[in-house]
Amino acid sequence: MGKTLDSAKLLSEQCKVHEDAGAFAKEIEVVPQQITEAIAERTSLFMISMCGGAKGHAQYLFTDDVLGQTAGKVPRHAKVCADFRSEQERLQTMRIEAMRAFADDVHGGAIRPTATWWAPRPRS
Repeated sequence: MGKTLDSAKLLSEQCKVHEDAGAFAKEIEVVPQQITEAIAERTSLFMISMCGGAKGHAQYLFTDDVLGQTAGKVPRHAKVCADFRSEQERLQTMRIEAMRAFADDVHGGAIRPTATWWAPRPRS
């Protein structure tokens, strides 16, 4: 939205309608910065922008995108600052291996529960 003159006018008109209805804020996504700036200058609405440039009043991105947790196609407007997905996959592999080893030990008799496992611990 806002990439053509007609869609920019429509967005501006929608903001005016929301403002007249009593809204205090408007969220816009992937709007050219010049359009965000022009609308922000002409409205009392607090303009919250996802990839609409620095001329709105607040900007945001989804944490999953910023941290690199998004599976599959990452939105073109996302700013990826880390690769948590690979780390989470590595940790999940370790979890599975550890739980498998524990289960093997239990089933193989290497770990035998004792009565003290289930006894309440004394308070200090």
